[in-house]
Amino acid sequence: MRIYLSFKLGLVLTGVSLFCFISPVSYALYSDELGAVKVEELSPAVHAALSSYGLKKADFDRGVFETRWIKDKVSRSKGLFKSMTSEVYERRYRLKVELLPEPYATKVEVRALFQYRPDASRPTVSWRTDRPMASELELERQCFMKILNHLAEIKKKTESAKVLP
Repeated sequence: MRIYLSFKLGLVLTGVSLFCFISPVSYALYSDELGAVKVEELSPAVHAALSSYGLKKADFDRGVFETRWIKDKVSRSKGLFKSMTSEVYERRYRLKVELLPEPYATKVEVRALFQYRPDASRPTVSWRTDRPMASELELERQCFMKILNHLAEIKKKTESAKVLP
């Protein structure tokens, strides 16, 4: 199991000095490799796992699956004293799963893109992309576990079908 936090690298040139800064982007990556499992075997499990969210894209040939926007409400801490101030935000996120074949395994990458806007806002207020909270990164792991559960169900059905005459 690997969890990657993605960062943008930026360079700022001011006068003669050169400053380097790192700013986090709005998604993290949950990645793991499944040995002895082909993309063709894993694709139906991913499709079944994500279909409950509503699929926007399901490309079985390329191994790319993406959900529609999933909306809910979250409480986010803001400002310098994060433990003191907390606001309710409307959140939407989209899960994207990529299956990458490797010589002896299939690499599964699960990404979630998070966007927020104030809860009391009008519908015309645009969504903004922000760094996800640590608790939100759990959604990617849960998605991966859901894929594994569906894979186990599919394998169990195929094995029982082989046993029956």
